[in-house]
Parts: sequence; C-alpha cells; structure tokens
Amino acid sequence: MKKILTIVGTKTELEQHWITWFEHFFGLPQSSLTKELLERFRKINTEETFMNVVPAIQKLLKPLEDSCKSYCFGLYSASIALSGVIAESLQILLREMHGIRISEKEITEDQEQAILGRRFERMGQTRRIEVLEAFGWITESQKTHFFQIRDFRDRYLHSWKEKFAREEQDALLCYQRAFLLFREITGVALHDAGSIKANPLLVKWMNKQPAP
Repeated sequence: MKKILTIVGTKTELEQHWITWFEHFFGLPQSSLTKELLERFRKINTEETFMNVVPAIQKLLKPLEDSCKSYCFGLYSASIALSGVIAESLQILLREMHGIRISEKEITEDQEQAILGRRFERMGQTRRIEVLEAFGWITESQKTHFFQIRDFRDRYLHSWKEKFAREEQDALLCYQRAFLLFREITGVALHDAGSIKANPLLVKWMNKQPAP
C-alpha cells in the first residue's frame, strides 16, 4: 500500500486495483484521495485489522467500515462512537449465538427477565459483560476489551471534562479492540481457495434467521 500514496504518473495493474478499491471504499474520486487520508488508512489497517473480505453481517460490518472511514477522515470521536456500537452489537450477538436453555429448550423473554432481572438487550453494558463472563462466553481479554471500549466512548461522548489531546490515539486503539473482538467472536477469516470460514455457532445462528 506504500506506493498508492503517490497517485501520479503511469499506474501498474496492482496500483490501479488499489486506487479503484479506495474509490469504492471511501466513495470518493481518485483526485480526493489525499495523502493524509491514505496515511490514516495505513495506520488503522494492519494485517490483523484489514477488512478487504468479510461476510455480510451487516449490523456489524456497516459500523465497522464507518468507524474505519471516520478515523481516516479525522473524525475520531465518531470513530470511537461507532466502535462502541460494534462492541454492543457483539455482546448481543454472543447472547443470540449461545442461547440460554432450560431442559434443552431456549428460554422465553419472560423467563430471561425473571432469571436475569431484565432482557439482555435492555441491560446496561456493565451488566451485559458480567452476564457474558458468568456464562463463560467471553475470555478475560475480551472482557477487558469490552470495558476499554465502553470507557473510551463514555469519556469522549458523555464527559464535559475530557481533553482531546489523545483523541486520535484513543480512536485507533478503540477500533483495534473492536475489530479484534469482531474477529475472535465471529471467527471470520479467509480460508483455503478464498472461501470464508466462521465460528460454527455463528453459522448455525445465521442459518436460523429468516430470509430478508
């Protein structure tokens, strides 16, 4: 991606591929792909976080892409807010993927409220993370990442006292944590011959969803 920062002169086939990809991703013509924009893209997209190919889990994929774009455009608070949306969506997805069963039957919404105090989706983030940990559905590091993202979002979006000196660095860290959670929980990755692999629990859950 280094060469793509100099978008002048004759283009190789590979360079033209990346120019087209960037135009599609950002929704901008080549003339608007500034050096600053592409430098931020390189910074936020490592081998671990680059999302050239991910499956259509739109409730996660859309805010993930938008968080990346916001960072690239220098809209760091917006990127942090969207990373928070991703984290909360992943928490709800974990609940849906695993399910809660009594006598081999999925509990009803009324049972869920009676057992947990309220429906999972309506819980605050702290309580949701506690429930996920209690059921063993997240690791200690994932718990830490969820809390970090929550804290970043609360500081930048809900506190009048927060200073913005580290906003860019915090937005980058927040996105990286959100993407890592996305990758670990969904298990999404490219497999042999370019096929997509995913967490079997996610595949099973998706197969149960009604057709759009």
